[in-house]
Amino acid sequence: MAWGLLTGKFDDGADPAERRGARLTDSPSAGRMMNPKNLAIAAEISSLAREWGCPPAQLSLAWLLRRPEPKVIPIIGARTEHQVRENIGALELHLDADQIARLDELTAPEARYPRSLLNSDAFQTMMFGEQRTQIEMLPPRI
Repeated sequence: MAWGLLTGKFDDGADPAERRGARLTDSPSAGRMMNPKNLAIAAEISSLAREWGCPPAQLSLAWLLRRPEPKVIPIIGARTEHQVRENIGALELHLDADQIARLDELTAPEARYPRSLLNSDAFQTMMFGEQRTQIEMLPPRI
């Protein structure tokens, strides 16, 4: 669960005592993981979990288990019986297509170079000129 980031322990307003023992608390990678984008994703997952009536970790696991491609089999790192039971509950959490789409959109990776360059307005104008708004651009195949 991203070393605890997707459990709600690191959300604004969360009890700091909950963070004790979380892998992210003592990790040298904490600075890389706890960037504004990841913190915003974690906060939104917590918000959706409250809205849908489940813990954030359970929602994250349920989403991963129901992704069509690439298939992901998460490895849980529970340290307590409560965490194990909560994580296993993800097997019974039903997510509909709209919920999965919201999570997919929330976690979509940002375009990086060269895709970011190829998708930019400046590059598109340079390549296609004034006609670019009249050309049906198909998404690139990955």
